[in-house]
Amino acid sequence: ERRREDLAALEAVALALAVGGMGGGLNAQIAWAYVGLRILHSLVQATVNRVMWRFGIFALASLALIALCLHAFIGFVLH
Repeated sequence: ERRREDLAALEAVALALAVGGMGGGLNAQIAWAYVGLRILHSLVQATVNRVMWRFGIFALASLALIALCLHAFIGFVLH
């Protein structure tokens, strides 16, 4: 299921950033924003279940995960 795959990616990237000394600051804020958005997505799904709301929240969470992946790539590969 997609949610589990995203969570595994978040865990891997967050761990890599933390071990590489880049886990604080903006990266930590983005990671927590991802977690908060996924919780919000679940709450919307369990209550009002409006598909467009869920899609918007999911899209924002995906952008946060992409940002973390880009930060990891930039930090580990380009520096």
